[in-house]
Amino acid sequence: MDTVIGLLRALATLLFLGLAAASLAQWRQRRDAPAKWAAVSFALLALVTTSGLLLPDTGGAAVAWAHKVRIAALICFPYCLHRFAAAFTGMPRLIDAPATGATLLLAVVTLALPPLGQAGEPAPGWSIWYIAAALLLWTALSALVAARLWVAGRGQANLVRRRMRLLAYASLGLSIAILTAGTTRAGSGDWPALVVQSLAVLSTVLFWAGLTPPRFLLASWRHSDEADLDQAVQSLVAAASRAEITDVLLPHLVRVVGGRGAAVTDAEHGVVAAYGDVTDARTHGRAATHPDGAAGSPRRVDFELQSGRLSVWVSPYTPFFGETELFRVRSLATLLDIALERIRLAETERETQDALDREREFSQRLVRSASDCIFAFDTDFRYTLWNPAMEALTGVPAAAVLGQVAFERFPSIVESGDDRIFRTTLGGDHVGTGERYFDVPETGVQGWFTAAYSPLRNETGQVVGGLAVVHDVTAAREADRLRREALHDPLTGLANRTLFFERLRHALARLERHPGPVAAMFLDVDRFKQINDRYGHDAGDQVLCAIGERVTHALRPEDTVARLGGDEIAVLCEHVVDADHASAIAERIIDAFRTPITVNHLDLAITVSVGIALAQHAGDDPERLLAQADAAMYRAKNNGRGRAQLFAEPVTQRG
Repeated sequence: MDTVIGLLRALATLLFLGLAAASLAQWRQRRDAPAKWAAVSFALLALVTTSGLLLPDTGGAAVAWAHKVRIAALICFPYCLHRFAAAFTGMPRLIDAPATGATLLLAVVTLALPPLGQAGEPAPGWSIWYIAAALLLWTALSALVAARLWVAGRGQANLVRRRMRLLAYASLGLSIAILTAGTTRAGSGDWPALVVQSLAVLSTVLFWAGLTPPRFLLASWRHSDEADLDQAVQSLVAAASRAEITDVLLPHLVRVVGGRGAAVTDAEHGVVAAYGDVTDARTHGRAATHPDGAAGSPRRVDFELQSGRLSVWVSPYTPFFGETELFRVRSLATLLDIALERIRLAETERETQDALDREREFSQRLVRSASDCIFAFDTDFRYTLWNPAMEALTGVPAAAVLGQVAFERFPSIVESGDDRIFRTTLGGDHVGTGERYFDVPETGVQGWFTAAYSPLRNETGQVVGGLAVVHDVTAAREADRLRREALHDPLTGLANRTLFFERLRHALARLERHPGPVAAMFLDVDRFKQINDRYGHDAGDQVLCAIGERVTHALRPEDTVARLGGDEIAVLCEHVVDADHASAIAERIIDAFRTPITVNHLDLAITVSVGIALAQHAGDDPERLLAQADAAMYRAKNNGRGRAQLFAEPVTQRG
């Protein structure tokens, strides 16, 4: 039994030391009040348990004083834990002042009183009152901490609530262990000691799981939310409007962090969408931290978007206990940003260009800012700087790069010929690169980037190294791809119906300021079905692509050629002089097919029938204009195919 108790005691000490190290590391990272008091609490506990193993059992004034200091530190532990719980929303003075006074008084008394007797020696008469006071203070503060964490956990996010309750359980477990140890101090049996050490180990494990839960535990807590997350992401990808995006995502973000509400604001701080209670959504910048004592006061966490901001209102406990959930929200905010950009790109071509201009301007600002990816090298091509953004981009830590020769650390620099850029920079020239692909095999990171290289000079103007500012353009390339897919036909690369009607509406609107006919043409490939039936759909697709190229080459650069579906091609010509001018353009299209189209070593004679409709007024209906061109095209077919026909009333109706 003594062996088991000793092993449990050693295990508890190791766990306390590990917990103290973890909490100290967390404090160094966060530097806030909860992290500070957690570090102080578990550092005290580690000091108490470690000194209990190291202090000798022999007498002596120094050892006696060391034991008294150890007991005083143990008495301070529940108070520090109480300060940890109070750091989130404050503590009423009616509770805080007595707790502080009682802890200070008992610690002073501990240092002032003579030491307690060793095991087997008669205890002083005052010892029972002293032990009772210590146990009462410990139990009261531990119960207060447990109750506060348990009650405050209600209404929190699932992960936050579980972590808070684990700390509540741990506080109660350690309190029971201390209470058991204190009330059985004079006992001679081994079972109380076994219970105390077992509770100490269990409480430490619970403290650890509550403060720094392992990944598998986080995954199990999140399991119930994963289906909702997948559904939200799928809906986000399929959304066709800003309203659909925000209606799908904002409620999920609020559920993830157990928040009060969420809002998306634009660059002018106007509310684009909101969910829940977001009374101060228009406030610029981060919300002010609420003072201690404002129990339950929500705090706003902002995530910057390319053209605005996503704000989530969370409880005071979420930044500490739900930090991993806030990282998930940041990832979802990135998806939200991409989805909003996709919607903006698909709305109109002009808005697309404006969005791309804003993105380029934003990228330029990033290049000039310290938050961009930056690295530097000396005249021996050894890395002298590798900033955190560069670590995040490549996945390679600075410690693995600094002092290394660039060409030896990343052989692909020489293989791609980029070593010439390094050498040119050291020669005193500024070098900018176009979009380049990067692949870091050791981390699996891939993407596209642009870079600007500049020489570094000393006071005398001598080049002593080079500096590179790298900008990740992977998202921009993806945005261009999405814009292309949304507005162009995937087979021919021509404009699709959406883009054609958008340009037609703009052309008609311009008639109000710049009078002059606008011509809409409807082209149909004569006997195209026979080509598909005889040579197959693959050959038909090749014919359509060739037709698109010939029509495009026959027109002016400012004209629009679109595939509406099947073998139906639409053409928009602005700034035509009159009907004769439009007919001449149509004849030029027909002439483009005087020579056969070669498909699979076969020369196919292709003709097209063209219908022409003219618009003179800004209020003309685009759909009606194209329908008129369609009707004229059918008249051209009825008149022998391979010709152009101008629309004129009446038009023979086809049966």
